[in-house]
Amino acid sequence: MKNSKKLVALLLSLSMVFALAACTTGGDKPVTSSDPASESGSEPANPDEKALKIGIAMQSISTNPIFINAVQMIQTDCDKNGYTLITTDLVNGAEDIPNALENFVSAGCDIVMIHVLDPDTVATKMEEMQKAGIMVAAYDTYVEGCTYCLMADNYELGVNIGKMAGEFLKKTTGGKGKAAILTYDLTEEFQKRGNGMEDGFYAVCPDAEIVIRTAGCWVDEATQASENVLAAYPDINVIMTLGEQGALASYEVFKAAGKGKDANIGIFTAELTDPGVTALRDGGIYRGTISVELDASLFEMYKRCIEAEKSGKVDEANKIVYFPMVPVQLDGLDEYLAGYEARKVQ
Repeated sequence: MKNSKKLVALLLSLSMVFALAACTTGGDKPVTSSDPASESGSEPANPDEKALKIGIAMQSISTNPIFINAVQMIQTDCDKNGYTLITTDLVNGAEDIPNALENFVSAGCDIVMIHVLDPDTVATKMEEMQKAGIMVAAYDTYVEGCTYCLMADNYELGVNIGKMAGEFLKKTTGGKGKAAILTYDLTEEFQKRGNGMEDGFYAVCPDAEIVIRTAGCWVDEATQASENVLAAYPDINVIMTLGEQGALASYEVFKAAGKGKDANIGIFTAELTDPGVTALRDGGIYRGTISVELDASLFEMYKRCIEAEKSGKVDEANKIVYFPMVPVQLDGLDEYLAGYEARKVQ
């Protein structure tokens, strides 16, 4: 691979994660924007070194705290090394992907990170990216031709959420009660996470009942879904969500209904950012999450891409990298956070 023709693409899907878009300016603080060509950069630290240009396109990159954290980390490194960072929020989902990738090609990006909200859409642009000398790395879903892929084992992630929720119900009611799943079944990967929640939950509580599985990934829809669940099932015991945004929205609904400290209700999810830490510290019904350490994982992928660009060598044995899955609850939270911060600075 020629040094003049390399672009390493880093990703981000989530989720929704959980699903999760933004722009940056000089400095280490991201600026939210839907402009697909917003960029920032500085002079190269080493004048003899190529000033790389990195493009990142994700959904909710400007609003999801975990993506904002990742962009801050990447922006800081770009400023340090004189690289240019261009970020794009895929506000309209997969339909924004073609335009975002075309803009990255026009901008002369060397590294691109793309949130694969729809594999077919990304695949149609892969040849164009390769012809432009762009090495593409995918986030959330593997696409043929990408150099690296960062993704979750979404089924296992769901199983972990479901088991944590089931253990809570088993402890509080003996394993009987009602549960709801707020998810995002419009993508295959998130369907897997929802299926995993069901299987993990029933593995622990076979006598319980999942009374509803409905859309509830984003704040607005999770708020509405939670209100609907609470109205239809006022005796609900468990809420499982695709990602943190939905869980936090659901938590606010239950608090507003006077159920924020109910001993027989628990909300369980994936991801962990500062708002989630605050919710856990409340000691109420926001009881647990599976931390995937996405911000640090995205930054690590970025560093792999930079190394590949500089060396001309790709780690073929580790093209697909999976997020870690760490169960986190109030008990043990401080210990986990201390360890996580230490790992991020290594």
